[in-house]
Amino acid sequence: MSSSTRLHSTSLPGSMTHNDPLDGYNEDETYRDLPLAALPIAIDLEEDIIGILHYLPSDLVESIIDLVSDRETLKACTLVCRAWVPRSRKHLLDMSLVRMDRVKAESFIHLSTSPHFSLKRIPNLHLSFRGESSRMASQVVPILSHHQVWVESLTVVADTFSSGSCKESLGLISAMWKMSVTELEIQNYLCDNLRDVLPFVHSFGCLEAFRLTGTFRGRVSARKLPSRLKKFTFSNSHSHPYSRGTEEVLHWLTSPKDGVPPRLLELNLKGLGGSGGLSELRKLLEVPTSRALQDLTLSSITFTHDGHYFITLSPSKIQFYFLFLQISFQTFRTSTRFDGFLSHLVSPHRSRIPSISS
Repeated sequence: MSSSTRLHSTSLPGSMTHNDPLDGYNEDETYRDLPLAALPIAIDLEEDIIGILHYLPSDLVESIIDLVSDRETLKACTLVCRAWVPRSRKHLLDMSLVRMDRVKAESFIHLSTSPHFSLKRIPNLHLSFRGESSRMASQVVPILSHHQVWVESLTVVADTFSSGSCKESLGLISAMWKMSVTELEIQNYLCDNLRDVLPFVHSFGCLEAFRLTGTFRGRVSARKLPSRLKKFTFSNSHSHPYSRGTEEVLHWLTSPKDGVPPRLLELNLKGLGGSGGLSELRKLLEVPTSRALQDLTLSSITFTHDGHYFITLSPSKIQFYFLFLQISFQTFRTSTRFDGFLSHLVSPHRSRIPSISS
């Protein structure tokens, strides 16, 4: 280490009792024992300590960066070591979200013509085909395919998946990312038949998390979902007369013919309602504990009983976690009998009693 290099810091315990916190350390040693507060030390001459900075172990750099996520903190710590700058940039890229729609399509097409265009990986890609989005199908998606851009989390939004430019692009999208996408969300604003959507979902061979949002007709059953799925979120609108509602998911969840996908760990349902949902929810308490399902969350729930609103939980959550059912709510309707709800939900001989919180 150059004798002209001075590092300004407060005194540190042990052998580092002088102004220089690195006294007593050999340059070949790692600084694993340095307290984190001593790492962003001020320096006089950056060029004099280049030989020191690269001795910080890479796993220590990884640990520090994992503790911070905002851009300003990462920029403020770029003097810790030479490996910090490229690693912090990678960290930000790992969290990046790229949104493509008909408004941004022209800018992306222009960018892709640059000889310096080198986009090879997008952790989170959001494709919107809403409105007049012919350029999304005819140019943006083919450009992504031509450059072989790697995508891990994909969201596809459209007015409908049964027609238009989105339908034209589904085949190319699944062909591009069928082995890279592990998280998929599809969202529509007009009613679609699940028979037209689920083949697209099954084309992704490594899919572990799937979110279905919008208005869909047709029954959602475990046999129609990828068997490897670990997380499934279903938010179905009741605005369409052919929409079966998320109580159908509760039906196949408790049905001996269907059952839960063998690897499913987390199930989230939104918009539960109707007269049959309450009985299905009660059946859920009888689900054998040997199933892999660990977390069940139901939100925006409205049950009816004898033609009248029996209970409304919105916003609310019901979580089924191992042996426990937790019900969280903010308000009950004044006409609702709280004990009546429990009597319909849990039989008196059950050992799994819900915990209630407001």
